[in-house]
Amino acid sequence: MNSPTELIMWEGSVRTLSYQQQLEATVEAGFDSLALTPAAYRAAINDLGATGVRSLASEMGLDLHLDTVTGWAPIRIPTGADDDLIARFDFAADDCLELVDSLDLRSILAVAVFDHDAVPRDTLVRGFGELCDAALTREIPVNLEFMPFWGVPDLAAAWDIVDRAQRPNSGLMLDTWHFAHSGSDLELLARIPDDITVNVQLADGFPAPAGADLVDLTLHKRQLPGHGTLDLENVLSVLRSRGSFGSAGPEIFSDDLDAMPATDAGIALGTSVRQVLEIGVADR
Repeated sequence: MNSPTELIMWEGSVRTLSYQQQLEATVEAGFDSLALTPAAYRAAINDLGATGVRSLASEMGLDLHLDTVTGWAPIRIPTGADDDLIARFDFAADDCLELVDSLDLRSILAVAVFDHDAVPRDTLVRGFGELCDAALTREIPVNLEFMPFWGVPDLAAAWDIVDRAQRPNSGLMLDTWHFAHSGSDLELLARIPDDITVNVQLADGFPAPAGADLVDLTLHKRQLPGHGTLDLENVLSVLRSRGSFGSAGPEIFSDDLDAMPATDAGIALGTSVRQVLEIGVADR
């Protein structure tokens, strides 16, 4: 069976924990690495220093990745962003690359956090390409994620940017929650060439009711993989049928998960991810 190349713990699943607890939850889950936002890394550096952040992860046998880079686009935050969103998203690309260098981060996740149609597509292609070029000098990949409520709203838009940018270290990130709420275009997913790495963030849940605040649901009501009704099975089937299956890992923004101790959260996340991926520790 075509399995993911790496299992990554994404920050949303462990967002209320300290850096050390996030690492501990990642180990309990049996994952390979942890991905955090620039804001989270800065907070950890303030406590431990860059050397301490690196050393603690290394001692636990974990690699580190960079989640949520917005500075490749000329607008880094949406209209009306509150203080929490600004603190999470408003980082220049150069500041993010400094974190990559100081912490030896192994990949970059690019996201678009601006209003629909606020930035011309040509500008996005150019900005994404420039970020990929900077990452290529560091020998790391850049993956582009789409989110239905902001400026790169679906798989078609993300694939258009990656396809037009034509960078050898570029790939896509498919969050199953966002995929489900942006049309679930399985036919397009199957047509993307096999030499493009498609990574997956696993989240389950339920279709948004008419008139619901999708952003609020996204940040609070996701479910563990296999604990909802979203079509994870067919997404994973398409990914397995491709020549390359990139990383996989949970992205579960959930008030219920937030209340769990680090050990319990790690076990729950690891168990649910392995069940939907149909892999065990021995398969890794």
